[in-house]
Amino acid sequence: MQLSGVFLDVAACPACRGKFAADFEAETLNCVNPACQLSYPVIDNIPMLTAEHATRVTDAAD
Repeated sequence: MQLSGVFLDVAACPACRGKFAADFEAETLNCVNPACQLSYPVIDNIPMLTAEHATRVTDAAD
């Protein structure tokens, strides 16, 4: 997964507008807002920031 630092600085969770933490091993962007905790996949270096792609960070770990 290749994402620029600038992208990570300006990208926001579509659900809550929170910041993302990149999980390079799992190839996901994870919302850091504890009330939200949505995770979005990055497929072929394209973040899939849509509701249908979102999963809960706790669900993704199970």
